[in-house]
Amino acid sequence: MTEHSGGVSYDAIVTKDYTAQYPNPITLAQGEAATLDGREEPWEDNPAWIWVWGENAAGKGGWIPRPLLRIEGSRGVALEDYDARELSVAAGERVAATRETCGWAWCVVDTNRSGWVPLNDLSGV
Repeated sequence: MTEHSGGVSYDAIVTKDYTAQYPNPITLAQGEAATLDGREEPWEDNPAWIWVWGENAAGKGGWIPRPLLRIEGSRGVALEDYDARELSVAAGERVAATRETCGWAWCVVDTNRSGWVPLNDLSGV
C-alpha cells in the first residue's frame, strides 16, 4: 500500500532489527521547495516506490518519496510536511504504523520514539 496523507493505522511487530541510517535527516514543510539533483531510486526494485534526492533551503540533503513532491524542473515542492527521520527498532518490538509510502511505514513506539521503518521489517498483527 502506498499512502501519502495518512490513511493507514495498524499494529505491527518488528521482524528484523533496523538501525536508522541518517542521524540528521531532511525535513520539508508543506509548500517548501527542495533542489533535486536528478538521482532517483526505486526502493526494493519496485518501480512504484521511487525516492528522489533533494536538498532543502537549509542545505540538508536526503531521500524524499517521489509521491510527496510536485516536481517543477529541478525543484520538488512538498505536498505535505515531511520528516525523513528513521526509527531504530529491534526484532520483536511492537509498533503502531500510521502511514505508508514507497515501501516504508511511519511507526510510533511511544511519545518519544517515532520514525520510518522499512515495510519488509514489519509484520501486521
